[in-house]
Amino acid sequence: MKRLRVAQRRSIRNRSLSSRVAASVDAARHAIGMMCKEESFRALAAMERCIDMAQAKGALHRNNAARRKRALYALAARAQRNDAKA
Repeated sequence: MKRLRVAQRRSIRNRSLSSRVAASVDAARHAIGMMCKEESFRALAAMERCIDMAQAKGALHRNNAARRKRALYALAARAQRNDAKA
């Protein structure tokens, strides 16, 4: 019985954390696409905090969290390089 209650609580928390991570990733992608350097840095920092919190709580595996952060930082670097060329 207790295991069921704990699992339900964790499921609700994990769902909340996952949706927060998805929203922050979307915001970061949008900011990178807008080519606004300051806004994209703020969005990337917020995204990293959300992902780290989800990983610490167990909603994300550490490799999955690292992959997500690396992919978005690579996207930001590519956008910055392309902006510098233009």
